[in-house]
Amino acid sequence: MKQILFLLLMLSTTVALAQKGGWALLQNDKAIFTARTEDEEKNKLALQRAHFAQGQKYVLTYKGSTAKGWKRYIVCTTPDGTDLREVAAAALAFTAADLKTWTQQHKDLQFYTWTIPADPAKAAVVRVRRVHLVTLTAPAP
Repeated sequence: MKQILFLLLMLSTTVALAQKGGWALLQNDKAIFTARTEDEEKNKLALQRAHFAQGQKYVLTYKGSTAKGWKRYIVCTTPDGTDLREVAAAALAFTAADLKTWTQQHKDLQFYTWTIPADPAKAAVVRVRRVHLVTLTAPAP
């Protein structure tokens, strides 16, 4: 009985620690979107015309930890799966000019993250699951 309780305690602690992560979209160092759980229906941000003002800088940061020996990637994609920008880091930076260029061609921009082992031999056999961070929707023209 004690072993079962111990295992349940360890499992709940692991789940609690895993949920400490999260992500945020910063506009000029001010958070305009934050989330802690993956939900493609809820994790959406409708862009306003002010988001495209010259000089605006954006950073999408992933706050969770990455296991030692693994690399984190963040990518901006279109709904048809075309990658617009990908970085091997816990943050993806872009400008209002980038945002304007991307949304002229695509109404929605989807941001995902994933991790893979840094060792190419291990990375070749690992199944990767992308985690949806946020979808940005352009304003109507």
